[in-house]
Parts: sequence; C-alpha cells; structure tokens
Amino acid sequence: MQRNKAVNEREQLKGQDPLPLRKAKITQEAALHGVEKQAAVSAAATEKAKAASEKATAAQKEAEAKSTAAAAARVEAEATAAAAEQARHAAEEAARKAEEATAAATNKANIAKAARAQAQAERESAEAARAEAANRASAAEKAREAAEAQSRAAEAARLESEEQEKKVAAAVADMSKKMDEAAAFLAEVKSKGGNRLGGIWWLERELAEAKKFMPGYKK
Repeated sequence: MQRNKAVNEREQLKGQDPLPLRKAKITQEAALHGVEKQAAVSAAATEKAKAASEKATAAQKEAEAKSTAAAAARVEAEATAAAAEQARHAAEEAARKAEEATAAATNKANIAKAARAQAQAERESAEAARAEAANRASAAEKAREAAEAQSRAAEAARLESEEQEKKVAAAVADMSKKMDEAAAFLAEVKSKGGNRLGGIWWLERELAEAKKFMPGYKK
C-alpha cells in the first residue's frame, strides 16, 4: 500500500516545474527504495514466522505421537499390573488354604496339650489359693494385733493427755490465784499511799503483761 502511494506521488510530480520535479523525484525514489527494503524485511519475517509455525506444528504432532505411545504403554502396564495382582491373590489364597490345613492338623495336638496345661494350672491355682488363704489369715491376725496395739496406745495417749490437761488447769488456777493475791496486795499498798507509787505502777504493769499470757485473756 505504501509503495503504491509513493508511485502515485511520483506521477503527480512529473507535471510540475522541472527543477523541483527532479528534487522531488530523487526524494520519491529514495522513499520508494525504503518501502521496498521494508517490504523485503517484512517478507523475510513472514517466511521466518511461517518456518517457526511449521516447526511448532511438527513438534506438536511429535508430542501427540509420544502421548499416544505413552497412553498405550500405560494401558499395557495396567494390564500387566492387573495380571500380577490376580496372580498374587491366587498365591495368597493357596497359602491361606495351606495354613488352614496345617492348623487343622495341629489343632488336635494343641487341644490335648491345652487340656494337660489346664489341669496343671488348676492344680497350681488350688495350691496358690490355699497359700493365699493362709497368708490372708496370717495378715488378718497381724492386723488385729496391730489394731489392738494402736487402741492401747491411743488409750494411753488419751489418759496422758487428760493428765496433762489436769496439770495445766491446776497450774493455771495456781497462777491465777497468785496473780489475784498480788493484785490485792498492790491495791492494799496503794490505799496506804506514800512515796512508793513509782514502784507500784511498775508492778501493776508487770502484772498486766503477765495476764496477757493467761488462758482466756481478753483485751
């Protein structure tokens, strides 16, 4: 399209003034040469693209062929695997039947052996039961003796506790009596007056502090 346009422009310039026409002709020919060169480049690019397309088409066909071959190989492999699986199942079934036959053959011997073992176990169990009964009787006797000993110890502890409580009560009563006597004495001394008030105050303070440690003390 560009080439045709350049040719038309050149034809139009032929009817104009010779000098400008020559200049325009040179310019037109240069433009036409550029268009022709560009057309050649485009043609080469088209050929290259066509070659690349043909190559891609060939590669696609080759890939499709390989895919078809791979699918066929997969089908064949699956068939082989299925056959192998069937053979394995058959072998397992044969082995199972052989094991069942062996088990049936040895079952009677095992039953007899188990019966002998059971009889022996029952005898041993009876002996163990007798021994366990004897051990339990001995343990019960020891437990009874221990309980009686604990009971005697608890009774002795109770009596000792009661005795201690009595001693503490007597001591508290004696202390209370003495403190009452001291308080009465201080009251008597205070009533008489004199210059011993400082000493009396100190004794009253000591007496008050001592009362704090008496049972039942309340502030």
